[in-house]
Amino acid sequence: MTDHNIINDLLKEVIGEALSLGIPLSDRIDEHVLINRRAKKRLGCCRMKNGSFRIEISSLILEGGKPAVKEILAHEILHTCPGCQNHSPQWKTYGNRMNQTFGYQIRRTISTSVLGLQEQAVIEKPARYTITCRSCGTVFRRQRKSPLVTRTHRYRCRCGGELVQERVKEPCRK
Repeated sequence: MTDHNIINDLLKEVIGEALSLGIPLSDRIDEHVLINRRAKKRLGCCRMKNGSFRIEISSLILEGGKPAVKEILAHEILHTCPGCQNHSPQWKTYGNRMNQTFGYQIRRTISTSVLGLQEQAVIEKPARYTITCRSCGTVFRRQRKSPLVTRTHRYRCRCGGELVQERVKEPCRK
């Protein structure tokens, strides 16, 4: 399923479902869903720009068909509610209401298999940077050179332990 008009119609359908339950969605949701062909780890995203919300879904979700797309769209439109930009208790309340009424499985995170996708659909890249806690052994993996990577000495683990960066071989660039 790659027809943008079908996906945009699904967005309108999901918005209508939420509004029928009295969920206070923003009236400034862009009616055009953006399909992200680069996203490999996240299935959807809701971005606010200039007071309007733009819904973006990964092209990976399209192979799950309409039910999978609607599930992700429902998750993302709830982020347009006041106080729901993150997965707050209010966001969870609205998600549960949608789940009970329309049979969705909206949660903060979801397995790709629940959406009818093979687990291999979401591609895991090997981490370029690995930071480990000397106390509890927790490992933090990063793809990008973030402040945690460049200034590891300034950070501590949740347990209070010292963080150390392990050397990871950089791939050869030709």
